[in-house]
Amino acid sequence: MILDTPHYRVMVKAQGESLAELVRETLQKLPENGSALIISHDGVMVAAERILRSLPLNKAEKTYKPLQGFEVSENLQVIDLE
Repeated sequence: MILDTPHYRVMVKAQGESLAELVRETLQKLPENGSALIISHDGVMVAAERILRSLPLNKAEKTYKPLQGFEVSENLQVIDLE
């Protein structure tokens, strides 16, 4: 996994922070009962999820396959999707 390499971890963390901020901004702009779909890449999604959950970004504990992801509720709770 890309997070296992310190050099790439810095870059992925920055992209994950950007994605997490996009999620926050999008949730603020949604109308009541609105929804949005944000698409990204595996490493960035893993980083954003860990940032949204306030977990350290020192190692990836999972990976996302194509068409997999997670849901973020209005109160920024991350919900795993199967």
